[in-house]
Amino acid sequence: MWQQKEHAYRRIQSALASGKLPGVILFYGREQYLVDWAVGRAISLYINPVAKTMDCTFIDEDDLTDVSLSDAVIAASETLPLFSEKRLVVVRGSKVFTGDVGKDADKIAEYILDIPDTTLLIFKAFDVNLKKKLPAAISKCGSVYEFDGLPREDLSSFVAKRFKANKFDVSRDVMRIIIEETGYYNRDSDYDLYALSNDITKMIALARADIDDSTTGVVSAEIARETIEGDIESSSIDFINYLCAGEKNKAFKLLNSILDEDNDAYRLIGLMVSQFELMLGIREMLDKKVIPSVIQSKLGLQKWRYDKLRPFAARKSRQEIRDILKKIYEIDRNIKTGNLTGKLAMEMIIAEV
Repeated sequence: MWQQKEHAYRRIQSALASGKLPGVILFYGREQYLVDWAVGRAISLYINPVAKTMDCTFIDEDDLTDVSLSDAVIAASETLPLFSEKRLVVVRGSKVFTGDVGKDADKIAEYILDIPDTTLLIFKAFDVNLKKKLPAAISKCGSVYEFDGLPREDLSSFVAKRFKANKFDVSRDVMRIIIEETGYYNRDSDYDLYALSNDITKMIALARADIDDSTTGVVSAEIARETIEGDIESSSIDFINYLCAGEKNKAFKLLNSILDEDNDAYRLIGLMVSQFELMLGIREMLDKKVIPSVIQSKLGLQKWRYDKLRPFAARKSRQEIRDILKKIYEIDRNIKTGNLTGKLAMEMIIAEV
């Protein structure tokens, strides 16, 4: 059940409309799409577009090697804006809100109590332990927004606006398919607005092939189902997540939902090989202290995919990932030689990984 309290999305909309935000803000939660949207709106509110590179500083806690997070935050926050109303400092990372970082978090918590009026300090994270000192300090002197799943009315509006912007109409039946069959409201689902936005883009691309660009298009129920049910690549990442976390019951459940034919097993195994090879590359570069932006560039990864794969890579050693790959390679050979059926092979992967 969704809580009936006012959603953070509406709260931040009201705050942005007033044109006044507190000096320090924490955006966090499942819906990183909304976190990124809120950060973007804050930048638009205070930053002169031509001076973004000068008046807006982005800090990723995973990129810092020679300086502590607290020192980096304070140094950036003490810098005056050049051509904008405020200096914006955007800090990305969850460890400072969940991990045992002690003095570093305490130092930031003390600093933000007297942050300069010329600075807006924004923290963006996925997980937050509200009992920690830093989020408590932010709540005291600023604002905390948890972006959980959108209520159904707002989710329907999100979907309809994206179709309308591309000159497409969506019927009630198709809207129901999109909302219910994606599993957005399932308790164990990792499906979020980024995944939904990607699926809408795919639906539009499939439907557009049958119409003229000047014509208002209609997305059929068949196209909606084909897109949602065919999104095995996204499911493969969730499948890997369950395997790496040792949640084999969830892995079996997801497997049964995505494998209708053995051909799907072939695709899923191929995607798993690709994902674990990427994880191995990420793990090797993390061990060498390579920063995320360079890892993404070298491996040709989009940021959202890197953000999905990095936690899994971080949990496993290079040797563990190599061992998993060897098992998958062996099972793949057994499928191709006819010694195993696709579904049985996937069940063996779950049992052995």
